[in-house]
Amino acid sequence: MTRDQPTSASVDSPPTKEALVQATYRALREHGYSDLAVTDIAAEFEKSKSLIYYHYDSKDDLLLELLTYATDQLFENLDSNTGQGHHDDLRYLLTLLLPQSLSAGRHDAQQILFELRARALVDGAYRVQFTRFDERLSRRIEDVVAGGITAGVFETADPACIADHVLATANGAALQRLTTHRDQGVEYARRGLEGYLAAELGVSL
Repeated sequence: MTRDQPTSASVDSPPTKEALVQATYRALREHGYSDLAVTDIAAEFEKSKSLIYYHYDSKDDLLLELLTYATDQLFENLDSNTGQGHHDDLRYLLTLLLPQSLSAGRHDAQQILFELRARALVDGAYRVQFTRFDERLSRRIEDVVAGGITAGVFETADPACIADHVLATANGAALQRLTTHRDQGVEYARRGLEGYLAAELGVSL
């Protein structure tokens, strides 16, 4: 192996991987999926361009890496902001899934997420990735609900059913906000979920 040939460790190191996914995100934000090329990502990457071409064969490989990284970051954020109590954890999850407003950066991030989610209609690799993401998030909601039931804080209910209902409602409201001018849909979805949780769990959020 020559000195200039990349190694697996060179791209797997945390600083390099973070720089790579950030470059991928910037390029995707600027060009969108349809017009994005690996060369666009390479142009945003300040480290050795050979790292990209050595380890990734296509833009989809890079975008799937981006999704994996973003998912891990989301759950690290959840880990650091939950564990404060069953009510607070459930309230935090609702606020995370259905924020009243979006900053410009978060709006762009959600738009990119749904643009990539649409790829799951035709690409099995994206379908697998988003299935894992939704299942992981649903399990987190389920764990919070089940923990509250076990502790006697929430009334007895089906945690899995509640988790999937919350996630499906949140995804639908988020998509509507991004694709229509009906901004009030998120507020109504939040109210609806609060009423649903009050009826199912006897909890006021």
